[in-house]
Amino acid sequence: MIHDFDLVVGSTNLYIIKWCSKQINSNDFAFTSRIEGFLENIPTQIWFCDETEYGPHLLLKTGPLDFNRKLASIAKLRGLTLSEKGLFIGTPENKIKRIDENTEANIIWLLLGCKWIHPKERHR
Repeated sequence: MIHDFDLVVGSTNLYIIKWCSKQINSNDFAFTSRIEGFLENIPTQIWFCDETEYGPHLLLKTGPLDFNRKLASIAKLRGLTLSEKGLFIGTPENKIKRIDENTEANIIWLLLGCKWIHPKERHR
């Protein structure tokens, strides 16, 4: 049973955002980081980001929220900050350097010292 779709697009190109908006019958593309609509009657959110932030966005936007909080806590215990912008050395107020230079979400897992968990298993 599919509850909703969460999609991440590694582009902020307005043409692509408008095309995606049309696919899900959404008219809210003025807010270019996220649009909402329906695809085949299933609630759909499409998130847009710079391609260098695709990995962190994919990891955090596909949730669930409790799971994301756990990852952020693990980062904090290691003196790091995890956000949609990446994994950084330092606090949210004083981000010193981004350390997940690769745009793949699994790099963040490795840097946090965690074993990758399939999105279907993250709800447990």
